[in-house]
Amino acid sequence: MIRRFGETTKKQEPIFARAEQLGAKIDGPTAQSLVGELLDYEAEFGTQASQAIIRNLTAYLEEVGNRRGSRTLYGYYWVNQAFRSHRLGEYSQVPIQVFHGIVSEPNFSK
Repeated sequence: MIRRFGETTKKQEPIFARAEQLGAKIDGPTAQSLVGELLDYEAEFGTQASQAIIRNLTAYLEEVGNRRGSRTLYGYYWVNQAFRSHRLGEYSQVPIQVFHGIVSEPNFSK
């Protein structure tokens, strides 16, 4: 039923089940909020930990038929990573991260 991502608790499972039941979707503002939280998590626990969560979360979204939400979330994540890399002077990382963002969320190229 509900694939676990990160540290899902028993208290959260009914919330995810209800969102699935209601057909909740991930839009731009929701993706921005989730990515903001994810980047905070990454600052605390590292890139591998945050990428594991985004992989599991997007797999869950695809599992429940929300492929568009999954792509939007990935797009916002990669574009934010590109800004972060640029800010840190890691310029060689920026083009590939922007590419991943645009491939995931084609609306970024407009």
